[in-house]
Amino acid sequence: MVYLSLIAICFSWCRLLRKNRVRGNDTPDPVLELSGSSLRVYMLLLSERRPMSIREIQRRVGFRSPNSARHHLERLYNMGFIRKTRNGYVAIKPRSSILDLVFMMKGKILPRILYVDLLAALLLIGYIVIYHSSLNVFVIGSFIAIIAALTIELHRIHNRLKKLIERVKNS
Repeated sequence: MVYLSLIAICFSWCRLLRKNRVRGNDTPDPVLELSGSSLRVYMLLLSERRPMSIREIQRRVGFRSPNSARHHLERLYNMGFIRKTRNGYVAIKPRSSILDLVFMMKGKILPRILYVDLLAALLLIGYIVIYHSSLNVFVIGSFIAIIAALTIELHRIHNRLKKLIERVKNS
């Protein structure tokens, strides 16, 4: 049972990492190429998760005219970050981006891998509680290695998110 849990955690972790490969230095994260007002417009559309009109975006971001909002929306559309619907503009998460590694819950941005890390920690605690009289060093070592690798990846994603959030605040 414990070995199956270890295997399941390894597979889910590898699937997450394979799906969301980190781009090398030669191909930077597409979201990190955005700056200034375009980045603010994109983050507004991402956080709202609903179609927004040009006027609404103008008011929320603080542009003086709808043409400024239209300019940034056209730029985002040409870059593939948003799509136009009947009701307005909606953000699209680009693949292989830092935003593909996170989700929003109650206004907080959380890395997806956090839940796999917490599951591994809970399974380790459960194993220790249930099998406290006959602990297997290999199982405990495997759990600790998996938790350490997931935590390192979580820290790396967190640092990339922090940089992106600082850029949004500074723009």
